Amino acid sequence: MKPSREGLRLLIVAGLLAALSFTPAPQSQSPPRTRSTMVQWLSHRFYLAVGGRLAPPRNPPATDPLRGVLRAENDRLHALLALGQRLPGEVRTAWVVRREPDRWWRDLEVEIPILGPPPPNGAALVLTSEGLIGTLESQRLVMARIGERTLARGTVTLLSAPGHQLSVVTGPGEQPFLLEGRGGANLALRPISGGAEKEIIPGDAVLTSGLGRLYRSRGLVIGEVDSDVHWARFSTMASTPSEVLLWWR
Repeated sequence: MKPSREGLRLLIVAGLLAALSFTPAPQSQSPPRTRSTMVQWLSHRFYLAVGGRLAPPRNPPATDPLRGVLRAENDRLHALLALGQRLPGEVRTAWVVRREPDRWWRDLEVEIPILGPPPPNGAALVLTSEGLIGTLESQRLVMARIGERTLARGTVTLLSAPGHQLSVVTGPGEQPFLLEGRGGANLALRPISGGAEKEIIPGDAVLTSGLGRLYRSRGLVIGEVDSDVHWARFSTMASTPSEVLLWWR
């Protein structure tokens, strides 16, 4: 069976393309640029001859950094929603609206949308999807009417604020420690029982102990032991969250 005219044309173009692509050009022939141009022209003609059934090679799309940031933020918001559904008591979502550079590790401002009754009285624990970051006093909330919306604005005192203390546990057997804010990314970790600091290692999770009137919920993540075991990294506030949970027990 004789090949068709179209088939012969494809074979000729393919043969010429292969010869020009893999056979070294003699010194007397055209310079490499001319031969490269001919190869590109034959490749294009071959692609058109087969009716575009062979897709031209494409470079993989470049990674969009903004898309990665948005995907990470979306994952955090989903985790925050799931956490709020598991917590007992009163839970409300608040938007983070301000964090001043000169008070970066002291506090941040939040707005709470008021869709029904006002927030409960008392202090609320403030959480991100990663763990506990601070407290908010309901008595210090300022109510505002913006258009048809009612908002309450308040200041969250971060655990890293100077002098802020709470009881925590970490290490094997959940040894008790006192965690104290020093106005920076690291919090002082002081043992309550003698010699406890010798049993912990860098990277151990630092959790609330459940002791005290305000922090009576045990097992909330705060951070992890630093390379110097006298300090804990405030890893739950590694970046400014866009939303937080306010939790009244």
